Amino acid sequence: MPDALGGGAACGFWGSPILLTQKSAMPPATTAFFTAHDKDFGGLWVFGSETVIGSGVMNTLVTGVN
Repeated sequence: MPDALGGGAACGFWGSPILLTQKSAMPPATTAFFTAHDKDFGGLWVFGSETVIGSGVMNTLVTGVN
């Protein structure tokens, strides 16, 4: 919960989207968003540890969805 509170406030301040994922796989809507906007990102912040975001999802985020 603290990650969501801090992440929501930070994204609101910067006018950035906040996207949710599951621990072991990204939902299709999140994957579609990253695919559609892959050139729009200047950076990526992940809120949560490996207890809530698995290493496979983290690797997908770091290396790219496509």
